[in-house]
Parts: sequence; structure tokens; C-alpha cells
Amino acid sequence: MRKKRGGDDVVQGDGDGRVTPEDVQQVEFRLSFRGYNERDVDAFLDRITADLSSYLDELGRLRSGGAPATAFAPGDVAEAQGQAGQIISRAREQAAAIVRQAEQQAAAIRAGA
Repeated sequence: MRKKRGGDDVVQGDGDGRVTPEDVQQVEFRLSFRGYNERDVDAFLDRITADLSSYLDELGRLRSGGAPATAFAPGDVAEAQGQAGQIISRAREQAAAIVRQAEQQAAAIRAGA
């Protein structure tokens, strides 16, 4: 959001509700007696502007059919799927062992009561 010069009204982005890097750079904050450090605010806005620009660039590339910046080779995907399957299998085995142990403990508690 950027503040209109000379007024107290706040203007929202570019009309479609989205904030652009230019909106971030043009925002102005009123000074107050115990306000924020102006340099810190400016540095943060610069960082936000750079990140927003890179996100918008990547979004445009993805929408135009380009590959994401972290594209994986088909072999990598197959290997990851295999590893995920093994992890799920081990997790199911561990869950079953935990349930068995809990059932045994419950039976022991019931027998002792």
C-alpha cells in the first residue's frame, strides 16, 4: 500500500488487490515521536521488493510453461518415490509395533486390576 502524497487516504495496489514491487518501493510512512527506525524500514522494504520481484518472475515463467528453477531429472523423481515408499512401509511397521505394545500393556493393566 502506498500513501497518497498530501493526504491521509491509503491507496491499494494497482486496482486488482495485488501488491507490486513498485507499490512496496513507493510506500510512505508518517513519522511519529517514537516510530520505527527509518533505515530499518527501508532495508526491509528493499528486501521485500527483491523477493516479490523474483516470485513474480518465477510465476510468469511457470505460467508460460517454463520449468521451475529446481527441476528434477526423471530418475531423481523415481528414486524419491522409491525412498518415500520405503519410509511409509517402515512407518507402518513401527505403528503396528506401537499398537501391539499398547494392547499388551492395556491387557496387563486389566489383568492386574
